[in-house]
Amino acid sequence: MRQQAVVKHIKAECKAKAAEQAKGYGFVERWRAYSDCVHDAAKTNSGLDFADFD
Repeated sequence: MRQQAVVKHIKAECKAKAAEQAKGYGFVERWRAYSDCVHDAAKTNSGLDFADFD
């Protein structure tokens, strides 16, 4: 359960970062920024499975 909370927190941070980075751009740029952030977080937190949680 703790793992799910950590993943949700990271995804929320990534959403906020992506919204800031892609400000003034469209959905694709925002999604790309979010996806890159989650991908980097998954590498850093190799024990967490980001595919399982939304």
